[in-house]
Amino acid sequence: MINVLYFGDLSAGAMGIINRDIKKIIDKDYPEINFELMDWSLPKNYVYLFNTKAWKNWDMIIVDPYIASVLDRGWLFKDLPEREQLELKNKLIPVYHHEVDVPADHFNHGWYEGWFTTPVCSINPYIVNQIKGRGVESQLLPIGVSRKKFKPFKQIKEIKKVGFVGSGTKEDWKSIKRPNIFHDICKAANVEPVIISGREHGWKMYEDIDAIICPSTAEGLPTYFAEVVACKIPFISTEVGIVRYYDKVKTFDSINGAVSIIKHLNESEDNIKEYVNELHNQMFPDRYWENILANYWVPYFNKMHNSKK
Repeated sequence: MINVLYFGDLSAGAMGIINRDIKKIIDKDYPEINFELMDWSLPKNYVYLFNTKAWKNWDMIIVDPYIASVLDRGWLFKDLPEREQLELKNKLIPVYHHEVDVPADHFNHGWYEGWFTTPVCSINPYIVNQIKGRGVESQLLPIGVSRKKFKPFKQIKEIKKVGFVGSGTKEDWKSIKRPNIFHDICKAANVEPVIISGREHGWKMYEDIDAIICPSTAEGLPTYFAEVVACKIPFISTEVGIVRYYDKVKTFDSINGAVSIIKHLNESEDNIKEYVNELHNQMFPDRYWENILANYWVPYFNKMHNSKK
């Protein structure tokens, strides 16, 4: 049995949903792996996991790299002998979900050179290369999408309402996600802007919109990219995250560029239909969780488990 713990965010946000989806499929398809979840927002879980040495029960512990800054302060395991500190580090699997050097505190997990003894993983090849560029071993662990939660549910004939996913209020969040650019695009294209928040409703999140715009300057994925493509909803984006690796995506680098894409799609229903089908065919079935786990996560768990024998 391979015992894997995810120690991190289990709220209704993207991270909680991602890891619950992973657990559901692993529980169903991989009886040789025990995948458990533990919420890091509860102080009692820190005490249980680290101060009582419960971490010894796990072969691997998946964490946000931010956990390194917490542990590095020493107050969680300050009395741990050096040998056990190394043993704990060998169990931690850090996964970067954002670019390493994003110039905004909201997204910047920091960089803890030399802290981790295991490969520093990431969800897209661009970040993997950033990490390798620092001379650190890195492993790709992509994020998938649930085929049950996200599937085609309507045929879009005209783009009238355009969605933006997220409702952050901090200035550094806004500087990266750029909701102001989204609103400028909608105004210039004469379409209705719709702000989408909340992550627990599957395809219903997108039932009131005809397209999604991502105007960000940096992204890990974004998560909603694969979701809306799975639903066959037009997706328009700056060239960020995993968008770089799908050449069928219609990308823009200016407000006028985004407006031109919307106008082109609205020239005919066939333009919209052809676009969503092309992008869907390029992304799926590879991006469904079943295939992502089988091709990346499970082999990595096996590799790490075997290396510790």
